[in-house]
Parts: sequence; structure tokens; C-alpha cells
Amino acid sequence: MISPNLIYYSFILFFTITIIIKVILLILNIKNIKRNYSDVPNEFQSIISLDDHQKAQNYTVAKNKLSITSIIIESIVLIVWLETGLLNQLLSIIAQVSSSPVMQGVCFIFAFMLISSIFSLPESLYSTF
Repeated sequence: MISPNLIYYSFILFFTITIIIKVILLILNIKNIKRNYSDVPNEFQSIISLDDHQKAQNYTVAKNKLSITSIIIESIVLIVWLETGLLNQLLSIIAQVSSSPVMQGVCFIFAFMLISSIFSLPESLYSTF
């Protein structure tokens, strides 16, 4: 039988590796954009001006920086959900409302998605405008 601690630490390890890889790729993209800031690729020189290309680069850099911040915040929120026992508390609240295991599962997923959507709303609004 697989130990619950092994599953937990494996999840934390792979979760951390995933977050690190995502952040590193975004940082590398930002560095590449800054390195080539004053050059329009040869294939696009006849189509796009340097000014428009730099606007697109500025937008991409800003979007990537926001993505890095969002990834870090979402990761912290998920770890808080897991480590503080909030998921168990949410499940116990839902268990008081319904006795059907299927209905409890559906309500739990719906409630978790609703709460997560509320937490991600400020970032979503900020990235839109």
C-alpha cells in the first residue's frame, strides 16, 4: 500500500516543479523580448513598424509579469487550502446539508469552484483592463 505521506510529498514536489518551470519559462520569454526589443524580425519588417512591434513587446512583457504574479498567488492560495484544512471544513459544511455522497461531491466541487472564482476575480479584472 502506498503511504499517504508519499502521495502528499510527491504532490508537493511535482506541484513545486511545475510552478518553477512555468515561472522560468515566462522569465526567459521576458529576457528574450528585452534582448530583441529594437529589432523587428526580418519576416515582418515589411508588415509591422518598429513602434508597433515594441508596443506588442511591451504588452507581452506586462502580460508575462502579471502571469508570474498570478501563478505565485494561485499557488499560495492552493497551499493554504490544503494546509489549513479549509477543504475539510468545506466538506463538513456540505455534509451537513446533504446526506447523499454524490450530491455532497457535486456541491463540494461547485462550492470550491465558486470560492476559487471569487478569489481570482480581482486578477481577472486587472488583466482585462
